[in-house]
Amino acid sequence: MDLPKLNSILGHADLARAMRTMTELELRQLAVNSIEWALGQCQVDPLQFARPLDAILLDNSNAGNVDWESLRALADELDEQVDIHNESFAHGPPESTESAKFQLKFQLARMLAALCEGGDRTRPTLDSTAWCLYEVSFAVGQPTFDSYIKTLRTDQH
Repeated sequence: MDLPKLNSILGHADLARAMRTMTELELRQLAVNSIEWALGQCQVDPLQFARPLDAILLDNSNAGNVDWESLRALADELDEQVDIHNESFAHGPPESTESAKFQLKFQLARMLAALCEGGDRTRPTLDSTAWCLYEVSFAVGQPTFDSYIKTLRTDQH
């Protein structure tokens, strides 16, 4: 993935540049760390997703017998329930929701999508990680994601 495309997905030029210099292992670690952080932000225990997280980190889509198709299907089903294609959701969860259940479905759908993107081995690791981070930003909202990105040490690469 070229730098302009990467930057347009992430919205963070420094992170985009740093990611292009990371090893595949570093990219997978970034995906896993970001998903774990976002699950915590959504008040979901990351241990519930230990198998897919391990599979991403180990670069083994079959680790722990992860059923990626079922995870993707569940994410798609939850997307339909919360009308994810509604333009007002383009930058994260809705500000005012009618119920905590709606918010949880929205965040869970995005986190499942982030897991599936991070575990996608049909494309380069850089691309998978970029789309994983995009879904993470959706789950927690752009302002929260922006704060998280500032905590990363992108100057190391």
